[in-house]
Amino acid sequence: MSIPKYHQMMLPILKLLADGKKHQLSEIRSTIANQFDLNEKELNEKLASGAQTIFDNRVGWAKTYLKKAELIDSPERGYVIINQKGKDLLKENLSEITSRELSRYECFVEFKGNANSSQNYKTVSDDVNETNLPEITATPQESLDRAYASLNNELMTELLTNIENCSPFFFEKLVVDLLINMGYGGSRKEAGEAFQTSGDGGIDGIIKEDRLGLDTIYIQAKRWKKESVIGRPEIQKFAGALQGFRAR
Repeated sequence: MSIPKYHQMMLPILKLLADGKKHQLSEIRSTIANQFDLNEKELNEKLASGAQTIFDNRVGWAKTYLKKAELIDSPERGYVIINQKGKDLLKENLSEITSRELSRYECFVEFKGNANSSQNYKTVSDDVNETNLPEITATPQESLDRAYASLNNELMTELLTNIENCSPFFFEKLVVDLLINMGYGGSRKEAGEAFQTSGDGGIDGIIKEDRLGLDTIYIQAKRWKKESVIGRPEIQKFAGALQGFRAR
């Protein structure tokens, strides 16, 4: 079974608290995991940022939304308890609690902030309000991770396009700089000098293998299209160039 969305957890959490007793958050987490029959792999699946598991993040936001709507209280750290407002909502026998349902509570709307308050929506259309907006199923952290991934992919595509359009000399120097920043030894100045004096015979750059300079790495940098395959002739040419430098 897939990990439930945060809004799918809100009603089960509220029902768990229906006995009026205070419950520990760890107990809630365990009960919800069992209720949705989640396995260890699903429970340990991380957010894109790696900062937290998806399940813990969604449980946390489900609890936060219920609390911000003032349906539950925190009598002490790590514990929650249902209040009368929460009990009244349970009496409505809802099939699911979503943020649209919670938007009937002014305190929840205030929590959502200026970015998605009903007042801001009304500036777009008088017919739009909190109850007919599409339900957002991602938690704020998940939305942030997705936005970051999207921007990162756009940046990657733009960088690759720019690199493909730059001169061969720039590309070869870029490869040398990349290897140095990956931890190979030798200074940027040394790598640049070696590169500029070795650009024949299929060798585009030379860097030290480590900071002690005990061994040398010879580099050939070529731009190939993604669908291209580097064939044997190119490998043999590079191997021949390495023999000319007595490289191991």
